[in-house]
Amino acid sequence: MNDIKAIADGQSQVDPTFKTTRLYTRLSAAEVRRQLILQKGYSDEDLPSEETIRVKLNQLGYQVKSVQKSRPQKKIPETDAIFDQLDKAHAAADEDEIVLRLSMDAKAMIPIGPFSRNGKSRIIVKAMDHDFEPDEKLTPYGIFLPGKAQCIVYPKATHR
Repeated sequence: MNDIKAIADGQSQVDPTFKTTRLYTRLSAAEVRRQLILQKGYSDEDLPSEETIRVKLNQLGYQVKSVQKSRPQKKIPETDAIFDQLDKAHAAADEDEIVLRLSMDAKAMIPIGPFSRNGKSRIIVKAMDHDFEPDEKLTPYGIFLPGKAQCIVYPKATHR
């Protein structure tokens, strides 16, 4: 029982709403049985059937279930007040000649190198069949200046 608990604990979580004390695991009884053989050194003959392991998991308080994440409130009572305050701060910043208001957003790093991305081209390109270490990584990001209605996109290369 302790070995089953050790395997299930690593792949379990509590009810995200904390309304029950039940533990949820994504591991099936078949997977627990397989992990007992791989991790704990049991042989196939030493272990009970999947059904018995399923019963033991239930006795230990585990239930196989995909857990839905708890959803945050869509709108809290203070939301309107927060956005009203932001509108005032933005208006004050737009009126001040010394203040430059901007919005910046960066995207995920893109590996740069001779990688195949299954694209189509009229020219023959030699590419590696696996993505090994990239030559460089590129982080595209943009800056938006709301007062000037300008958007600037920068590719920023970073070396290994």
